[in-house]
Order: sequence, then C-alpha cells, then structure tokens
Amino acid sequence: MRNLFFLLFPAMLIAQDSLNISLLGKTELWGISTTMMVRDHFAYVGLYSGEIVILDVSDPAAPVEIQRQMISDIPDQLTDGDSLLIATISDDWYENGTIEIYRFQENGTLSFAGEVEYQGHGAPQYTSLTWPWLMAQDWGSFKVWNITDLANPVLMDEPDMNGSPVVDGGLLYLWHTNYDTNPWTYSLQIREYEPPSNFPLISELPLGNVGLSGFDVEAGRAVVAQNDTILFIDVSNPNTPIITSRLYGNSGIRGVDLQGDLVSVVTRAQWLALFDVQSIDNPYLISHVEISDWGSGVQLVGDQMYVHSGVLSGFEIFDVSNPSSPVRVGYYFRYIPYGGGGVIDGKLVYAIQGNYSSSYSVGIVDISNPGAPHFSLPKVFAENISVDNGFIFGSVGNSLVVGALTPWGEINPGGAIQLGEVGQDLSQISVSDGIAYCACLEDGVLYVVDVSDPAIMSLLEEIHDIVGPALLASDDGIASVITNHDSLVTVDARNPENIHLASSIPIDVTSWGGVAMSGSLLAHSGSPNGLVFEDVSDPAHPISYPVFEGSENYRRIKLSEGRLFKSYRGLKCLDVTVPAAPVVYAYYNDPTLESGYIFIEGNRAICVGGDLSIFDISGTVDAGEPPVIPDQFELTVFPNPFNNETRITFDVPRAGNAKVEVFDVTGRIVETLVDSRLEAGTHSYKFGGDRLASGVYFVRGNVSGLMKTAKLVLLR
Repeated sequence: MRNLFFLLFPAMLIAQDSLNISLLGKTELWGISTTMMVRDHFAYVGLYSGEIVILDVSDPAAPVEIQRQMISDIPDQLTDGDSLLIATISDDWYENGTIEIYRFQENGTLSFAGEVEYQGHGAPQYTSLTWPWLMAQDWGSFKVWNITDLANPVLMDEPDMNGSPVVDGGLLYLWHTNYDTNPWTYSLQIREYEPPSNFPLISELPLGNVGLSGFDVEAGRAVVAQNDTILFIDVSNPNTPIITSRLYGNSGIRGVDLQGDLVSVVTRAQWLALFDVQSIDNPYLISHVEISDWGSGVQLVGDQMYVHSGVLSGFEIFDVSNPSSPVRVGYYFRYIPYGGGGVIDGKLVYAIQGNYSSSYSVGIVDISNPGAPHFSLPKVFAENISVDNGFIFGSVGNSLVVGALTPWGEINPGGAIQLGEVGQDLSQISVSDGIAYCACLEDGVLYVVDVSDPAIMSLLEEIHDIVGPALLASDDGIASVITNHDSLVTVDARNPENIHLASSIPIDVTSWGGVAMSGSLLAHSGSPNGLVFEDVSDPAHPISYPVFEGSENYRRIKLSEGRLFKSYRGLKCLDVTVPAAPVVYAYYNDPTLESGYIFIEGNRAICVGGDLSIFDISGTVDAGEPPVIPDQFELTVFPNPFNNETRITFDVPRAGNAKVEVFDVTGRIVETLVDSRLEAGTHSYKFGGDRLASGVYFVRGNVSGLMKTAKLVLLR
C-alpha cells in the first residue's frame, strides 16, 4: 500500500531544504537534441537524455513547451506515420534497440501505444510506416512488421535487402549499401511495394562510394545528398532512373526535404539553401540564408521551414512563402554551457557548444525575469569566455578578441590581438581588473595582456615553461595557474613593469575540477573530494590551508566577498573569511537541480548546467558572522490549522542524521520531508496538503536521537 501511495504522489517525495538561500526560478535545459519532426502545429524534439519534448508552434515567434515524454533511451529518429509517431531508440552500445509507437493526441501530446524489441545487426537506423506495415533497417538487415494490433506487432518478414526506406507512389525507394565492397558502395534501389514479403527489384542506380547525408522522393523526383554534392534524379520511369543534375559545394550537407517544386537543404557550414526543381533537368538555387549553427535536419510544414540544430539544442523557423527571401520568424533554443562567462546589464553571457569544427558560439539569456528567462539566438563570437568591466572577452585560435553587448542582445565585435604562433590555440583565459591572462596548453605559455582600453589591447609579458596549464583564475593583479602535473603556478602582475612568475609549488588537486579566486584567496577542488584554499597575498610564498573534507562535488565553485558558492544538487554557501575553518552558512538543497557554472550578480546567483537556476542570495551577505545555533531541538508548524500549505520548521542544535515524516491517523507515512544529514541551524520546509483529505496528521522529527512530534490539522 505504501508503494502505491508513492506511485500516486511522486511529487511529494522530493523536499527542498534551505537556509538563507531561496530559489527564484528554474528552467530546464535540453542538452544535445538528436532528432526533430513537426506535425500540424506541434514540434517534437528528441533529446540525448531519453525524452521527447513537445512544443506548440502555432505562434512561430513564441513556441511553448507543453510536455516532456520520457522514453526508454536515446531517440535516433522520429517518424510521422499517419496518426502515429515512431521513435527508433538505440541501446547504450548501439547493438540493439527498440522501436516505440505513440499515438498523437488532439492537443499534440503523445500516448504510448506499443513497441518492438529490435534484434538485428545493430540498432534500428531508419524506419518507414505505411499502415499497417512498419519497416526498419539497421546496418545489415531489413525487417517488416504488421502493427494492426499496436500492442502486439508481428514480425512478418526479413527480406534480403537494406537501405533507408521511402515509400512514394506505390513504390519503395531504398538508399542501399553494399557491405561486400571495400570501400562500401552505394546505390538507389527502386522496388515494387507489396508488403510484407514481396519487394522485387525494378532498377538500381549506382552512386559511388560517398555515404548518404540526405534523401527524399516525391512525385517522380528524387534528391540525394552525398556530403558536399546534391544529386537530382528523375525517377518518373522507375525502370530507368536518370541523374539529371549535380550541384557541388563544400559546406557539408546534413539534411534534405523535397516538397512540391521546392528542395530545402541545411549544412554544417550554417546555411539553409532553397532550390527550384520544377524542372528536374534544370534545378537552380533560389536563395540561401545563414542559420545559427550546424543544421541537423530540415522540414517544410506549410509555409514554415523548421531547421533543427542538435548541438545548440533547438530549432529555427523560417517563413518561406516567398522562397526568394526566407525570413526567420521564430526560434527555440535551450543551449547548455561549454565554458565561462558573466552577467552584463541583466543578461547572462556564456560559452556554448558550437558548430562542428569549433566551439565559438555564445549564448545570451535575459534573466531579468527569473521565472521566464529569454534565450536569444546564439552568436558566433569566441570560446573560453570571460567578462570584465562590461566587455566580453574570448579566444579564437591563438587570438584574444573583445566584444560589447548591445542593449538589444547583439555582440558588437571589437579588437583582437594575436598571441604566439598560429596553431598554438589558447586553452584558458581569465580577465580581471583590466588585465587578461591567456594560457596556451600546447606550448606552456601564459600571455599577460593589458585590456584596460579594449580598443588598444597590448601584450605586457609572456611567462614561459608552465607545463600543462589546466585551470586558470585571477584577481587583483595575481594569476593562479593549476597544471595537470599537480602544481600551482602564481604570476605576479601587480606591477606592469615587473610581471613575473613568482612561485611554483606542488598541491593536492583534481585537475578536472573547479577553480575560483577572489582577492588573494584561491579555491580549487581537492583529490579525491573536498576543497583546498590557498592564500596568494604573497605570490612568492603561497600558503596552503588544510583540505576542507567532504563527499560532495566541488567542480563548480565561485568566490565572492568572503563567500564560496558551490553548485551541486542545489547551491551551498560557505563562509571562508577564515579559510582554515570554512563554515557552511547557507544552502538550498534539491536533488533535482544539476550542478553548473556559477555567476554572481548582486544578490543573485545564477547556475547554468543541466538547468538554469536563479537564486536569491541576499541572506548570505552577513557571511563572517556565524549563524545562531539553537541550543535545543524544537519543531513548530505555522499556520496550523492550515488550508493546502503550511511550513514545518525545526531547530537542530548539532549536525547529524535526520528523518522528518508526516503520518495520517492510521500511522501511514504520507510524506518524507527529510532523510539525510543536516547541519546545525534552523531548517524550514513547505508541506502541501492539496492531495490529502481534511483531517488530523502528525509530523515527527528525529535528529541524532532527538525526537519531537506535532499535530497538524488540514481544513478544506
């Protein structure tokens, strides 16, 4: 009975424990999106996290997320099959997989209808559904199911053929791979379509040894993309398909859509191109428009063209009612961080994973409304982002570049300065107080650049022989470099006339961990866990403090005015005014929140990782004055009696294991508020009774053997 209760009330299993920090808003980010399709005015985006996000795009300028559908694993392909959505899903090793079938509901949401456990020569790669026949192809086999009974699909046949299937005009078109040749060779096969077992070959058109990157067929015309080449094929006579034209480029085609006389192509080089194929013998380019990043797929629905970007986690919408002049009318991105950044005039700027050859994209998010942050179109600018004095600095190859953020969310590029040899890319940058510190991992050099006037950046010094600079932080004219050889290198730049390597000492460090600096205090991850502080006020003789032990992840940390913030399953604040004895001063614990990069703006902390969370940290400004520790265990409830919601508060005199549970009059547990270790202090939790019947309930707290019970009265 208890398990059934938890099943019915899953939201009640997670309690947010907080002290001096409150959550202002949270927005889930997507991570990498793997596939996308559009049906009517709903968009379906598959995520690497094993979800399908459903959005209402009836207003292209303002797409609205309406549901997240959990599926069994990573969706590789989403196929629109009449009233059904077909999702092909690989297992972790891409050896087998599942084909899941969902019904489209009138409101755009999905309901599970059935599944096929796929056992073949690898995971299912391509599917096609023409009711009631479901076809799927993997790396070496082809299968056909009858799905009349969706709950019990029946495998009908495994014909000796392979290829990406498209059914059009009563014929089956296959992009066929010949695995017996070296290298593999490819062809377009045209077969009669008489499922489940009869697919006699009509003709086969050899297409060389360049693999498929896009394929579509409609009304006697086929379009095939092979990396940088588009083939236009006349298939009006299936016995003699003819390549009528070839168009060449160097942009890396990633998706093709053919509808009517319009062919749409997206590329890795960030282009959407439209072709007129009214005459398949003489196709021509109508127009092309730049897209935000590497295009992963394209689909035309009515007059709206949807361009999917898997790397940037989202899509753009173009109005192509006039194909000669496509107009971007909307977009929806939920890009994840790839590096540092900062806040400028209420806008969060951070590096994000960019296109196929680099990571030079920057995300800009208006966080003026914490509950509804606005994601702008990504900007191609730089990587290794750092913000100082209202300017954005970043690296492009071996150059340090600077830009200014406009009030409307654009980046105006400024100057650039080349550092070192071409090909020796900058791996880390940190900018503070008008000085930029730029590390090159490959040649072991730290470049010190005067950026006090971004219009005339100048190189001040080169510090050589820093072996393997992995992490970098700076403040007040001092730069600290943590190397992948477990050493701390300190550079003194307080006197521009005498910038020098002041010291190099061995330290206990996790090189992949976090690093932060404020004034002369440096913090970094210890090994295997814990936190290490270094006093670099005398750069020639840094002082290492004892490791602050812990079992938690200290990869994402930030120092600010005597406080250290750590992002992991929430946000924690340590008072570090005495680095030898840090004290946990404030926290917001929530296991649903992921760790992320931390940015401080006044009394707000913004954490960006798997989600974008904004916290009120005004309650931490008194760090340095330890919180009042209660002298005895107390438990109070207010208001009581209550309607829908009350707050349960308890004072903990000493740290220890705690369990706080709410029972009904039969002794049944209706909610577990806490089942973990708690620090000494006052703790407060919301308890919602919106799903409970009116009546009497009891809350019992047990902390390190100290126990209290209180009565709650819920009134409707």
